Amino acid sequence: MTSDEVNAAVGERADIDAEIEALERELAEPDERDRKAQRIADLKAQKTMQRRAELKAEAVDVLKGIRRGVGGLIDAQREAVEKMNRGAKLCAEGAAALEQHALKHSRMNRAAQLLTAAFKLPLTELPPAEVPARREGAEEAFGILRGIHLSGTLHINPQHDYEELGDLEAGDLLRELRALEPSPPTLTQAPPRLSPEDAALLAAEAQRSLRRVSLTKRRDSDSNPL
Repeated sequence: MTSDEVNAAVGERADIDAEIEALERELAEPDERDRKAQRIADLKAQKTMQRRAELKAEAVDVLKGIRRGVGGLIDAQREAVEKMNRGAKLCAEGAAALEQHALKHSRMNRAAQLLTAAFKLPLTELPPAEVPARREGAEEAFGILRGIHLSGTLHINPQHDYEELGDLEAGDLLRELRALEPSPPTLTQAPPRLSPEDAALLAAEAQRSLRRVSLTKRRDSDSNPL
């Protein structure tokens, strides 16, 4: 081969190598579909981060509202207790007055009976005294009192999806924030892997089992000739 032929062959090989390298670089680059998929993933992540920031700002406003609301509820609870005390005092005063008036009514009826009998006077018809607890209206009051319920604890059991918060706006914020969190990966349990030694032992045991079955069939065939 002449020097010109050698140089031509070397140049041709260099061109082939350069083309191979160019094609390999093209293969290493992501295609249009992959680029678009990555861009979509980036945009979704950016959108999620923006929404988280918006939810955080909303949570700050909600907390301010909660502080104001709690202050108003403290005043409302104080007023409710005062109203209960006023009502309880009125109820106690009414019950004591009813008890006193009913007892005096009963005594006056008894006095009228005794005077009529002692002095031979015409019998005077008087309305009978009613038992205070059975008097019309008093039973209704007792029913109202028996229906009063005050919680003995303020423990709130956590519920799925923040349902324990009822219709509070905080529940909606927390639920949306949870929806933005990525789902935990599903863990799949890999099948157990045998060591080479265990695999060899299992194979040997399988061979011995096959030989025992074969010998058993042979003995059965010898003991039962056709």
